[in-house]
Amino acid sequence: MNYYVRSPIPCLRAVLLVGALGLLWLTPAHANVSSDAAFERFMHQSTGAGKQSVGFGGNGTPVVAPGVPSAAADGGAGVRVNNTGSVPNPSGNPVGVSASGRVSNADVAGAIGRLLRKLIFPLSVGSAVYDLMQELGFRQTGASGATWQKQNSEYCTEAPCFLYRLGSAPQSYSTKAAACNAHPAYLNTTTSNYTFGNPRVVFEASFNADVCYTDSYHASNGQFSATQTNQYSSQSTPPVSPVWLASTQQEFLDAIASASGWPSSSAVARAAVQAAETNGERLPVGSPVTVTGPATSPGPAPQVKTEPNTDGSTKTTTTTVTHTHTYNQNVINTTTTTVTNITNNGASGVNTSSTVNSTPEARDERSECEKSPDVIGCSKYGKPPEADPIGRESKDVAISPTAFAAGSCPAPVSFTAFDRSYSFNYDDLCSRLSSLAGLFMALAALVAAWIFADGFRVT
Repeated sequence: MNYYVRSPIPCLRAVLLVGALGLLWLTPAHANVSSDAAFERFMHQSTGAGKQSVGFGGNGTPVVAPGVPSAAADGGAGVRVNNTGSVPNPSGNPVGVSASGRVSNADVAGAIGRLLRKLIFPLSVGSAVYDLMQELGFRQTGASGATWQKQNSEYCTEAPCFLYRLGSAPQSYSTKAAACNAHPAYLNTTTSNYTFGNPRVVFEASFNADVCYTDSYHASNGQFSATQTNQYSSQSTPPVSPVWLASTQQEFLDAIASASGWPSSSAVARAAVQAAETNGERLPVGSPVTVTGPATSPGPAPQVKTEPNTDGSTKTTTTTVTHTHTYNQNVINTTTTTVTNITNNGASGVNTSSTVNSTPEARDERSECEKSPDVIGCSKYGKPPEADPIGRESKDVAISPTAFAAGSCPAPVSFTAFDRSYSFNYDDLCSRLSSLAGLFMALAALVAAWIFADGFRVT
């Protein structure tokens, strides 16, 4: 997406933008947030006999009576989005379904990046993106927020805090990752015939705890030998003040895009909604999309037909149609069942028989373009012809400087009328206008400044 910056009064624009967004950003700090404008629309389309697919955006038809999408962090990567609506069954009756999909971390980071590029002032308390920034250990400093800093994760700033050590290593570290990363160097100084590398923290079920794995290699030929399991020992330590490192806005966005999962308390869902609504965009909700709904739905009203038999008795035929649904990810499979009950009211008593017929829903499997090839979206325009080459010509241009506001009074005007000579002198007018020269120059400077500032307005 391209961004063009234009603003007649950038500072006033920023003040109004921040003020308007304040109402949006001051949202409760809970995990679920709803928005009717931040995500792609809930859609459905037929994909074959007895099948409908649902999803967000893309091709298809909007569902009937769609709900307001809700977003939340659920421990996985990206933001989970839920929505509800109704799709028609083969009889045209609504089937209420709900669907969920995910907005990827990359799309969340992209929307937040576009929001940050619009703002002049740094984010403040109450903004969902500010909360996410704090969550990931970033902050903006300086009057314009142009300076970014990242908290050094090697230091524990909130109790409880611990120092971790592996085996007999003499040094302790504030995080398990730091202790594990430093352990191969210690092993290499204390072990002969082997070298160690590839440290990684892994949860070991047999210990019910995190351990540090390191790989050992034969010093003579560098061949892999074995993976060594190193257990942690820990001791409590008081928290310390945050230590800040130089960072960038891009590093903050990269941290969002690379997150492996978000806890349910994360601000990422609120930040995604804030960015999308402020940017005026809809975030794509991708696969896997999962749909759920009722197991059955009604068909049309039962049809009842009564007719006479040859013996004078009557026969009543009742036809009832129901639809059975199963769900496989984003696909709804529908089977139509028709039950026909025939009741004979004869002299010898009542005799009832039933017939059951189940068939998948019959649907037109053609694509929309196959159904309506003349619509504008299905037109085939071919390849446009190659444009004529544009000629080039070089010109030497000389620019001569001109003094700013340097002028002179016009020479007197002389003319003859009715055999008499007349002369008109501009000196008096020039002396009066020269006293107003400062005013005209100020007005010209103001108009020039307005035209220049108009190039910074955000659209």
